Amino acid sequence: MVHAVVLVALLPLLYRTRSPRLCAGLFATAAGVWAVALLLTRHASASAWVIDVAVTSAAAVAYYGSLAHLKAGTTSWGVVAAAGVVVMLMFFG
Repeated sequence: MVHAVVLVALLPLLYRTRSPRLCAGLFATAAGVWAVALLLTRHASASAWVIDVAVTSAAAVAYYGSLAHLKAGTTSWGVVAAAGVVVMLMFFG
């Protein structure tokens, strides 16, 4: 759930800056902080959070990169934006 919220929260930044690398980097930072919090509360192992951060960061790079190449406000942009959130909720929620 946290991953999807951060993913959506960074959409306005992507719209303003048109920088998918910035958004993906901020997402990876947030995912890392969340993973460390889970690790400290003993809800996840170290290997699990490393894998989680790596996979979700790679997904964020693909997501923001795809959105940056599409024109904002079009149907295709909306479909990609919604699909990314659904994928994050289904697999990383």
